[in-house]
Amino acid sequence: MDKLIKKIAYLTVIVFTVIAIAFSLILMFTGSPKVLIFSLNLSLYFTYFMCLVAIVLIFFLVFGQIASNKKQLIRTLLLGLGVVAIFLVCYWGASSTVSEIGLRIGVSETAYKWVGAMLNFTYITFLGVILAFVGTLIYVKIKNK
Repeated sequence: MDKLIKKIAYLTVIVFTVIAIAFSLILMFTGSPKVLIFSLNLSLYFTYFMCLVAIVLIFFLVFGQIASNKKQLIRTLLLGLGVVAIFLVCYWGASSTVSEIGLRIGVSETAYKWVGAMLNFTYITFLGVILAFVGTLIYVKIKNK
């Protein structure tokens, strides 16, 4: 598995290097603004594509590791369902009434509700992290006695 990851990383670096050299040569020999804009757009699209490929590869490698252990797979699925449940509660609890400042800016009710849901989700997640930290400290203190 490590050899495969190293080969993928090595090939990715080579591809990025070749494309960077090609764009540099194109920009060096043509000073046209249209070519500049085209090459910048193309390089951005290529970067987005490579990021997407990296995310997909990471997802499949992680999922492959998790799927090899049934106990870990069940824990991961339960954790994912818990996160979805917390988010649904946060979305349900978020206000859809836009504040006066939001009205002046021109924020829609949908966007306001999504932002509120994400803030609620962040607060609950942060509270969960703090509770987990305190619980771990208490567990360690009790176990060491």
